[in-house]
Amino acid sequence: LTALVQEISNTSPHFVRCINPNSKRSSRSFDTLSILEQLRRGGVMDAVHVTRSGFGARYPYDDFLARFRCCVPHLSDNSEMKMAS
Repeated sequence: LTALVQEISNTSPHFVRCINPNSKRSSRSFDTLSILEQLRRGGVMDAVHVTRSGFGARYPYDDFLARFRCCVPHLSDNSEMKMAS
């Protein structure tokens, strides 16, 4: 368990969503409407839409602070930045 926790801490994990290909549990049978509904209800389609719209970028904290510091003029260069880190 310790090795697993360490491995997860060293990576950027992504979440896996299980999708049932059909309700009959038969092989080689794909119910596309059911699959699409599962993706919609699981929020996958919304996440894809948001990412494609340009909101999927994730900045490291220091980069974000450097870029958007102008939006919060009361922040000093040293004191609050070090407290937030």
